[in-house]
Formats: sequence, C-alpha cells, structure tokens
Amino acid sequence: MMGRLRGAAARYAVMGLAGWAAVGFGWSHEARSADASAGSAAIEEAAPSPGVAAETTAETEQRAQIEEMTRDAIGSLQRAGDFLAAQNSFRVEADLSFDVLQSNGYMLEFGGTREITLRRPDRLRLEASRRDGKSSVLYFDGKTISVDLPGHQAFVREEYSGTLYAAIDRLVDELGVPAPLEDLLSENFASTMIDRIESGFYVGPAEIEGRPSEHLAFRLRDIDVQLWIEEGKRPLISRIVIIYRRAEGRPQFRARLRNWDLSPTTSESLFRFQPEPESERLRVGSVGVAPRIDAQPGGRWGRTE
Repeated sequence: MMGRLRGAAARYAVMGLAGWAAVGFGWSHEARSADASAGSAAIEEAAPSPGVAAETTAETEQRAQIEEMTRDAIGSLQRAGDFLAAQNSFRVEADLSFDVLQSNGYMLEFGGTREITLRRPDRLRLEASRRDGKSSVLYFDGKTISVDLPGHQAFVREEYSGTLYAAIDRLVDELGVPAPLEDLLSENFASTMIDRIESGFYVGPAEIEGRPSEHLAFRLRDIDVQLWIEEGKRPLISRIVIIYRRAEGRPQFRARLRNWDLSPTTSESLFRFQPEPESERLRVGSVGVAPRIDAQPGGRWGRTE
C-alpha cells in the first residue's frame, strides 16, 4: 500500500504545491458531479480540439490519482487507529501549543504538557501542566470523575458510572472541561476522522526523535490535520498539527507525543482521587483549568460541528 502511495506522491512532487489547487485538492462529490455535467454539455455543443481533449484526460487522471492517494493515506491512518485501539492500556506524554486570537488582534501562543494513562474500558488519569505554572489532574475510576486543582487547594468531583469514552464526552459536552487530544482517548481515533475526510495524501518520510515516520496530511470540512506516524510494528502518532481554516487568523494546535508505554503499571490507586483534608470541593465550572478560549484546541478532529 505505502509503495503505491509514495509513488503517487513522487509524481505530484513534480507538480509542486500549486498543482494541488489546480487539480481540485479537496473536491467535494457535488463539485465533481457539477463539473462532469458541465463538461458533457460543452461536448454536445461543440467538438473539442485535440488539445482540449488531452487536458480533460490529464485532469481526470490527476483526480483519480488524488483519490488513490487519499485512500492509501486513510489506510495508514486506519492502521494506526486500529493498533492503538488494540492496546488494553497505554501511557504517553505530550507537549502542546496552540494559538489564540485576542480581542486586540494579537495571536498568542499558549501551551503546556500532558501525561495520559489509560486502561480500557473505564480507567483514566490525565495530568496537565500549563506554561504559567498552573496544573490539574483528572481522574476517572469507572464510577467518579474528579479534577484536582492543587494550585487552588480545591477539587471538582461528580459521580458518573460508565466507560472512559462516555466520561470524556460528558466532561467536554456537559461540563465544559477542555480536553486536548481527546480523540486519542476514544475507542478508535481513526474512526473519528475517516467519515469526515475530504482528501489526504502522503507528504513524505520524516524522522522524529530518530524514528522513521510517515508524514500524512488530511483535509476535513473545517480543519486541516497533519499526522506523523511511526513506521514499523508500532504505528504510533508522534506529532500532530491542526489548522482551523475557517477560524479568524487560521490558528493552529500542535502536539508532540513522546515516551509511549504500551504496558504501563495501572494500579487502582492511580485512578482514584483522595482529596487533602484542607481542599475545598467546588461546583463544576467555578474555577477554570485552562486559558479562556473560544474552542477546544486539539480536540475532536473533524467533529467541529
């Protein structure tokens, strides 16, 4: 599969980036159908010259190649998603940064780190640190969602039974807790994206921390997503870049994933929160755990509606 994908990428390297726009990178099905109808009408009105016919054939071949490249890129994405979904547990560290457009027109970068420990289907611990020194720890033990806010000597807790996937949805949708990289915590992150991918391609080989990787790019309805996936038997994501095309200023989210551990120690105490005696229990939403922003950066790749 990757041989075909790389071969097509090499052909398009000759065209240059402008060639992608010229042949309709990210075309919708409706646009292709409209163009096909218009083309048929033109042929009925007048016989095209040999030059025009040759151009039409070239465009058709180019579109077919783009569709083939998209299928192959999706195949690599699916392989990575299936691999991570097959892991009963994992731990990973991430360095995050994201842009936030301010009311005065400045585009500022915020960021921090995450350490995620997950055990399927209902255990999660997420340690978050911001560049301003503030931190929080999210716990889920299958029965209770807790967020420890050590800088405030406070915590938030809510009883909730279910899978970690449902708990994440509740955190984001109902409680408004930011959860960058939430798709990596889903049952299969590739499935989140695939139905919404308009086009994609293999950019080229890359080396991330000395490990050969595949650089893939995908266009979704509102965002562009770039993924760097490790080659070989462990197709793990090592880097993510998301561009919010329709947002003012086209802000970006960036994540560098490192130190993947697919057999971490996951004792029950890791996922259970015991508040300090002096800590105050707060109502949900009374204390923010992230910079004020208009969106959830890095969350829900393609689920932007």
